[in-house]
Amino acid sequence: AAIGATIIDHTICAETMGAAWESVYGEMASADPRDVVHSKLVVIWGANPTVSNTHFPPLVQQAVAAGAKLVVIDPRRTAMAKRADLHLAILPGTDTVLALAIANHWAANGHLDRQFFEAHATGADEFLAAATEWPLERAGAVTGLDPADIVTLANWWGATRPSMLRIGWGQERNANGGASCRAILSLPILGGH
Repeated sequence: AAIGATIIDHTICAETMGAAWESVYGEMASADPRDVVHSKLVVIWGANPTVSNTHFPPLVQQAVAAGAKLVVIDPRRTAMAKRADLHLAILPGTDTVLALAIANHWAANGHLDRQFFEAHATGADEFLAAATEWPLERAGAVTGLDPADIVTLANWWGATRPSMLRIGWGQERNANGGASCRAILSLPILGGH
């Protein structure tokens, strides 16, 4: 800028995620990544922290050494996915479907924290109504995932406290990326995490 060069709008990376975060959580800060060591379940969705957050994997490994389960949702078998208890190699662009299927499963199996989301959120009932369109078999067919793996993730996440979601930017790089980010970010609210 000082020499008159073009000033660009930095909207290429993480802009969609940022807008999704703000629409779900407003100005609230995210969890401190150092707190992952206290988690009993770590869900890494659309992120490759061994490459992009090299400080994070050793903290995740501390949590795993203390008994935490690790789930990685990524089309690629990353280094983190190779170490996971459950790797869901989702088809690109189908993350919204997986999030809705998880919410639908939670609603049917008592994993919703209705008291929490009724006190702290709006739109949850509409989200849950949309989720009814995604039973496990249909979601599995669209996402390329085994419905049993979706159930495993949903049950672990629905019943495990404390858990930490480390969401990345992989899912935002699709035509429906904003919807995917918002759906994923809504899950901790529905579960009262």
